[in-house]
Amino acid sequence: MCKTNSVWHLAPALQSPWFVPHVIAYMISYAMALVAFILLLASLFRKSSDDAKVLTEGSYELISLAFPLMTFGMMSGALWANGIWGRYWSWDEKETWSLITWFMYLIYFHCRKNASMRKYENLAQALAFAALLATFVLVNILPKFASKLHSYV
Repeated sequence: MCKTNSVWHLAPALQSPWFVPHVIAYMISYAMALVAFILLLASLFRKSSDDAKVLTEGSYELISLAFPLMTFGMMSGALWANGIWGRYWSWDEKETWSLITWFMYLIYFHCRKNASMRKYENLAQALAFAALLATFVLVNILPKFASKLHSYV
């Protein structure tokens, strides 16, 4: 029987203490935003306005919890980037789309809190979730769109 001693090491950029909190914050916030979007969709198909309101409120509560995690994810990513590359922000695709997503959720909160903009609340949430999907799928998963700074293979 052949024995091999193989040791697995993370790429140097992934050895930062900011790596795990950054990734976990984004994973949890994106999962919460997904559930919030599902609640929004469910609210649109309810016949009872009371049921729809409960679902919409639940969606808002989830996004209210997810948004600070997105903010922390972006801030911890900037600290991580500064430690690795010597700059907080480089405007690569992933960073830019994360910022767009963050601003879209900020617009959602603005629409929700401003009485004259309240009618755009659901649209703002849907557009914010579309930006989140663009960030996660187009920039994060599809290799031909992968960021040079954010690929560690």
